[in-house]
Amino acid sequence: MNNDVTVNVIVFQLREGEPALANVPTQADDAVRLAWAHVSTERGITPADVTAVYSEWQPSDEDNAFVAATFPGVQQTYSFARPAPDGWEAAFTEARRVMVEAARQQAQETGEELLPLVWSTAATGSSLLESLPHLQLVPGQLAVTLGRVGMTERGTVGVHYLTAKEHEDMGAPPLADLLAQAGDNLKRGLRMEVHESDRGDLLSMTRATWLASSAIALDDFHARLSRQLGTDRIVVGMPNPDQLLIAAAESGWLDAIREEVMKSEHANGQFLPAVLLVDSQGMQVLIEQTA
Repeated sequence: MNNDVTVNVIVFQLREGEPALANVPTQADDAVRLAWAHVSTERGITPADVTAVYSEWQPSDEDNAFVAATFPGVQQTYSFARPAPDGWEAAFTEARRVMVEAARQQAQETGEELLPLVWSTAATGSSLLESLPHLQLVPGQLAVTLGRVGMTERGTVGVHYLTAKEHEDMGAPPLADLLAQAGDNLKRGLRMEVHESDRGDLLSMTRATWLASSAIALDDFHARLSRQLGTDRIVVGMPNPDQLLIAAAESGWLDAIREEVMKSEHANGQFLPAVLLVDSQGMQVLIEQTA
């Protein structure tokens, strides 16, 4: 991620070769056009070579029109929402906060942190769940427990699950309080990428380290995402433990999300790829891989 919020990094993914990158002023209404003028001359590429366009900051209406006319049908994504003309100072402040938090998170990758852990009760290791303090997300199908997560000496992700005895030794604090603490830890480093298309917006949630899928257990998950998508009913794909794919239930993304989930090879003893329907009444499992 670029650390200078006044500079917008534009990336053109190409059919062949390394992506073409250009730095342009963040507040420019023609940022993508300026970036394309630079890379097309420097690299000798044409619009037909481009498969996707990424802008660190959401493109302006002018740039959206340019992309639609110059690169029809390509995927377009961004990380930070474009504010109103008088909102840049606040937007820059928030972007700097996100960048600092991501850097802090990356610096602590080798340390352990308490995180919520989502379990599928149909997974092969679900019998262990009964010995762990947990709460039901979707009764009989999805639950959430707690664990300390960090890098092992072998460079793999290690999880130390919070057991019932350890919970008792802590004085048996309310599980909801521990989950709130773990949820705050999880929120640090969460990132959202927005894919805009005629089918509506598709949100891809990831994290600076791991376990972005556990965000479904956050108490404000539905409120935050439904507000961003402008609808109460949202579909959530969990193709792997480190990513969520989110769209309005009425959008055209359900089939694509389902396909991504069902072809996933990331099922394990705790996690099964699944598609959820989430609204103000709760969540339900629409489809889930078999163990």
